[in-house]
Amino acid sequence: METLIKSRQRVQQFGEVFTPSWMVKKMLAVPDIQAALRDPASKFLEPCCGEGAFLTEILRLKLFYHPAFPWHILRSLYGIEIQLDNLAYARKNLAQIFAAHCRIDFEDPRIWQILNKNIFHGDVLKFQIPAVNQSLFEEELILSKNPIADAFKAHFGLTDQEIKNMVIISNPPYQEDDRGDTSNYARPVYHKFLDEYHRTCERVMVIHPARCLFNAGATPKDFNEKLLSDEHVKVAVYHANSKEVFPNLDIKGGVAATYRDVNKNFGAIGTYIPYDELKLIHGKVFVSNKNFRPLNAIIYTQKLYKFSRKFYEENPGVQNLLTDGRTLKTNIFARLPHLFTEKKPDDGHEYAEIYGFQKGERLFRFFRADFIDDNINFRKYKVFIPEAYGGAGALNENGPTMLVGLPLVGCTETFVTLGAFDFEAEALAAEKYVKTKFLRALLGVKKVTQHASPEIWEYVPLQDFSAHSDIDWSRSVHEVDKQLYRKYGLDAREVAFIEAKVKAME
Repeated sequence: METLIKSRQRVQQFGEVFTPSWMVKKMLAVPDIQAALRDPASKFLEPCCGEGAFLTEILRLKLFYHPAFPWHILRSLYGIEIQLDNLAYARKNLAQIFAAHCRIDFEDPRIWQILNKNIFHGDVLKFQIPAVNQSLFEEELILSKNPIADAFKAHFGLTDQEIKNMVIISNPPYQEDDRGDTSNYARPVYHKFLDEYHRTCERVMVIHPARCLFNAGATPKDFNEKLLSDEHVKVAVYHANSKEVFPNLDIKGGVAATYRDVNKNFGAIGTYIPYDELKLIHGKVFVSNKNFRPLNAIIYTQKLYKFSRKFYEENPGVQNLLTDGRTLKTNIFARLPHLFTEKKPDDGHEYAEIYGFQKGERLFRFFRADFIDDNINFRKYKVFIPEAYGGAGALNENGPTMLVGLPLVGCTETFVTLGAFDFEAEALAAEKYVKTKFLRALLGVKKVTQHASPEIWEYVPLQDFSAHSDIDWSRSVHEVDKQLYRKYGLDAREVAFIEAKVKAME
């Protein structure tokens, strides 16, 4: 079995996880890359090369395609690596393959002269050059604005066009060892590498977290939008379950290999949908439907419920405890146990029930109604939906555990709320709708992490939940699904896809 991780410390500090050999072969089998491999003049660069997972397979393939030009092929391969031990292994691995092919001594100095120069030590995002107008006696250096290009100019004397003509293939670090407010957070960094690769070379193949393709996660939105609108980018490989590729890593939203070629127009990705059947369903429900209204028009953020001014006036001491805003935080029961009570006080005030989470358990606590700002659904019927549930974003994940909320029942930030209904039957119908396979298939277009915030429901159509609806909400969830399939004109293939991919809920 391949070793993809040397140590947890190196994963955390450098984002070091090696690419499995089968994935390397899958990426190199993409027709655009195959065309470059079969071109004897092509040059390949693997930034963040590790032990040379891509370079070694590229060398094998190019030697197979062009057996008569081995030295030319060896000179056409380049690698950059920040870890010196990895650098040594990469050179050694390449030398072994080349020496075996040419049937020459592994220690032949001609091999090592090329490899020691072409596979070099460096930080892909940092290259230092002498500061402009500095005295010869001063040693001040500045960071290059084009690290890879300037490194190749300095080390090899290549021109800008020669650098642009190289093909980059890489598995860069995905995140920094920079923890945020929770132990589960680490700031993404892979987008910085993609930006650098894309501006350096005309052809780039990179494996990276797929969240950016769904405009989800913590990757900067401007990067996501730029990638999704770039007509020169296409998704070459996609795995919804990251553990299929990296068994020890749970990357929400999966992993993808994207290919960019400035000389080709693939059409902008736009809304990325990995399944052909789901693309067709999305087209019928969203793209071609002139009457489409999104369900998120009646899904309200988890920050909907806020403390009123009266609350602060009568409890001035809490201001020192609640310095993080007016909303009912997830841990508010533990923070204010004297105000959120298990039993309803008999003091003449009107009380609401607040639905929340404490010590791993969902429960209700009583709280004065006038201590909560009135909002759109506080005094109406609604459905409480966990803001975070599931995980990998796969279509077959379990649906949310929901609850219909009565008037004068609110919630903490653990939940988003659906609707502001006058009648309980409407809220029950809305809850049933969320349980349908039809809805959860469309939700899967954007829900690729555990979060179910309002924007994730953008492609789910709003329904009439009243007694005048074109859907009979008194029927079972399965029967409601059938009605929805007919309403939106789904064919047998599309229905079979949903029925096979999405788990049932009752």
